[in-house]
Amino acid sequence: MSRGVSDKITYKPYNQGGQWLLPPSLDELVPQNHFARIVSKTVDELEIEEAFARNTKGGGASRYNPVMLLKVMSALKNISLTEQRLKVPQINTPSEKREIREG
Repeated sequence: MSRGVSDKITYKPYNQGGQWLLPPSLDELVPQNHFARIVSKTVDELEIEEAFARNTKGGGASRYNPVMLLKVMSALKNISLTEQRLKVPQINTPSEKREIREG
């Protein structure tokens, strides 16, 4: 192994309960019944850190924590599905666009 290279897996710091420089924290800004809290709790209960460690090789630059990435991906997928269910009407003709702008 060459100098400065490690087989250790390192992640970028991820502290969901961390405090900010100013008084508000994420805990104060996100309501208790918000969907983000449900996703976070669900992913935390999966206890998948060991699976990521078994299937990941060390070395290289630090990575984003896979648990945090899974939380983000899960929340974004839900937002995408919610938007699809809303079925926003498509504007196809120039006259429809004009009506909305003038409306």
